[in-house]
Amino acid sequence: MEFEHKVGGLVDDEDIAPEKEKRNWGGTLIALVVICCIVAAIIVAIILASPDGDVDTHKMKLDFDNIVAEQFKIQVFNGSWLSDHEIVYVDQNGSIVIFDAAKNTSSSMLVKTYDKTLHTMASFKLSADRQSILFVTDMRHDFGAPISARYAIFNISSQTVEFLEDLIKINFPLIKSPHVQYAAWGPVSNSIVFIESNDIYYIPEYSHASSGQSKILRLTKTGALHGSIINGLPDSLYRANIFNQVNEATLWWSADGRYLAYMSFDDSLVDLNPIEYYDSYMQESNNNPKIHHERYPLAGAINPRVSVQVVDLINSVNSGEIDTNIISPPQELAKQLQSDPRLGYYITYVGWLNDQSNGLNQLLVMWVNRAQTSSVLSLCDNSDKGGIFGPRIVNWKCETLSTFSQRIPPSTDAKRTILTAFNSNGTRLVFFALPRPDSVIGDHYHVAMLRGEERASKYLTHGEFDIDRLISYDARTDTLYFEVTVSENAERHLYKISSIGQSSSRQIKCLTCELEETCGYNYVHISPGARYLIHECLGPSVPTTRMRLLDDGLSMNSTSAEYQTSLKSLTILNNNENLENLVKNKQMPVEKFIAIKTNAQVPCDVYMKLYLPTEIEEEKDKKFPLLIESSEIDKRNVWKKFEIDWGKYLASRKQLVYARVDCLRTRPKLGAGGSGASSGGGGSRWAGASDSPGGGEHDDQLLDSPLFNAKDQVDMIKFIVENTDLFPYIDRRRIAIWGPTSTSAYVALATTIHDDSKLIQCTIAVSPITNWRYMSSYAAEHYLGLPWQESNSLKYERTNLLKRSYAFSMRKLLIVHGTADEQVHVQHSMQFIKSLTEHHIIGGVLHQMQLYPDVGHSLEMVKRHYYLTLDGFVDRCFYQKPIAIKATEWKGKNRPKNEYQ
Repeated sequence: MEFEHKVGGLVDDEDIAPEKEKRNWGGTLIALVVICCIVAAIIVAIILASPDGDVDTHKMKLDFDNIVAEQFKIQVFNGSWLSDHEIVYVDQNGSIVIFDAAKNTSSSMLVKTYDKTLHTMASFKLSADRQSILFVTDMRHDFGAPISARYAIFNISSQTVEFLEDLIKINFPLIKSPHVQYAAWGPVSNSIVFIESNDIYYIPEYSHASSGQSKILRLTKTGALHGSIINGLPDSLYRANIFNQVNEATLWWSADGRYLAYMSFDDSLVDLNPIEYYDSYMQESNNNPKIHHERYPLAGAINPRVSVQVVDLINSVNSGEIDTNIISPPQELAKQLQSDPRLGYYITYVGWLNDQSNGLNQLLVMWVNRAQTSSVLSLCDNSDKGGIFGPRIVNWKCETLSTFSQRIPPSTDAKRTILTAFNSNGTRLVFFALPRPDSVIGDHYHVAMLRGEERASKYLTHGEFDIDRLISYDARTDTLYFEVTVSENAERHLYKISSIGQSSSRQIKCLTCELEETCGYNYVHISPGARYLIHECLGPSVPTTRMRLLDDGLSMNSTSAEYQTSLKSLTILNNNENLENLVKNKQMPVEKFIAIKTNAQVPCDVYMKLYLPTEIEEEKDKKFPLLIESSEIDKRNVWKKFEIDWGKYLASRKQLVYARVDCLRTRPKLGAGGSGASSGGGGSRWAGASDSPGGGEHDDQLLDSPLFNAKDQVDMIKFIVENTDLFPYIDRRRIAIWGPTSTSAYVALATTIHDDSKLIQCTIAVSPITNWRYMSSYAAEHYLGLPWQESNSLKYERTNLLKRSYAFSMRKLLIVHGTADEQVHVQHSMQFIKSLTEHHIIGGVLHQMQLYPDVGHSLEMVKRHYYLTLDGFVDRCFYQKPIAIKATEWKGKNRPKNEYQ
């Protein structure tokens, strides 16, 4: 996608000025012919010099509606595996079908295209007996209440729909308006578990609501819609930081459907955070704003008490009494909590080990201490060996399987860092994605394995790449599948390790690096038996979804040539044809990837993804503005992934250069607890953490923040503007930086503060973090440590942006925030604006504040206005002459009185 400069300068106008006194018509004609030839040659040269060779300047540029319109939305895989060769998914026509990979055909259609009742479907799930489909519809998040939805149960044979709330009303007449927060099928038959008003309910066998035959068991009775105890769903702290998936529950079924493990959160000791709600402006009454008090632990405050409990569903149904057992935490963590209520613990993983050879159900739980410096993996089981109708369980006993001197990152379906399995000999295997220290190449996340009764894990991989997601283990072939982030080319690929149990013959191989089509960003779903996979190629071209054969029976004992067939494409499930046609008819900006190794000018390995306006090839000497998108802390920002976003729109329509930049250090990361933990697929080297958290020569600079090195960010910008050979099209007088959300907004503000050369003229911060003491305990303490410890106090002080607002003198600044933001409270922005207006600079900061009343963190409700606001600010930043304002410093007794105190 790169291009070369092949066109020279144009002929100067003075060289072809007409002669006034005498006209040489013959010469003029010849000159015109020559000029036409030159112009034609230039046009051809421009076309040849285009990066992809096919840039059509007559096509329409991206317009504003393209970035907010649904027709430019990418369709990703929306189904799930039913067996080792069958999936259920929504096809390109909108029908729900079962596809059989073994027969390479759709075997049955379950729901016809766009049933009106299900038009607002958010997701769906087929029951284990394949008789019904559970649809999630009409998701809503009312102020002061948890997320809820309507759950429709679709009977496939009768093609009729019933709603779960009607069934609840029949069994529980006192519940007039059910507030269903979650519902899902069990792993066997047609059982259902659902959560209503923070309590868990169980339906052993679903039948039509009209018959009233569906028995419902209430498994918990401690929850309440506005109470402080939440069962089966994450509270605000866990929802934002650990299990950060929308509408996901914290409950887990055993494979045989007998046991249900769930987490319970007691927030009764957690501090309350007030959030104002202004309600509809259409109301005639003059009511005061409502105030919702959300349980939200700040840095250093008391955390929620969390527990894991296990219900024996079979015993509960048979006896009529709920058979529940609480999983005990490791003794050392329990003692810490008893000694100091602030020293609680986190639970970052819960999962079942189902040994089919003996019918034993075991539970794995990962516990992390409050300081996030150590982790304990517990293995819990019971004395029941009698199968599904065994005796009543008396107790679950836990043993410490392994301890780690670091935080094990949370494991979710989207980013699985822990994977459990049994090999063909029945030996228990636990795989982890853990930072592997290396003083030469830096820390990278690699595969570690805990086998059988071993207490220490062993690394299986090593190198300059990061394990992003553990996917599947195939016991037949002793093979582990996982996805890898390759830093040097901004790609993500599927890898495998074969012969896990034999270290001498163990091999690692990339499976998606040499496919028939180029794919730089891969995401896969492997079948339960590891014979097939659903392959999502998400970039750099328009995404496609294919069914592929993973195991052809030859892969373990075959020649290299035979092995190439093991990922052959069986069929295309979705090619995003409509999106492809829309893209073809638009003049898209040029994408360019640049990698720069550490040198005298830049103290880190730099990776850039640039969106360049097509005018760069047409106007060689023209300089274009530069807008840099800052990355989130510990997350990558540069991928070879297809996107239609605001950056592409700006490069196409506004004729500016849009840059995403990552900075990777080769030194190890030593965050607050030395964990090196990351959550964004970038590894622990991403800029980053410093070798000396919280230290530095100057107290007023963020030189050595444990969050990132601000000086690195500024050095990168200096390198871009000063390296005219590599970036001849950048206008150094027009540079801006923006952070789209929370930590990236913090990075944007802090980088601007450290930019003493005033290279950055404008800054945009969306829902910014400005003082880490206002952030949640989990997020702040991960980077800065426990604030009540004296050694960490200075870290919080030096990463506080509120006392450094003077650095925005003579710069333009836009801050955007929703007043109902539950993740980064509007307090961050309010205090920063207060600092801007009263700190010792008067009239020197051209700041704009855009508040969205009653809008949460995502800003999805005001998406159109939000982008219009950004659009207008960019215009004023780059295309409007600066306003001359004299900055006045107030010192000593001349400083105005602080009227807010």
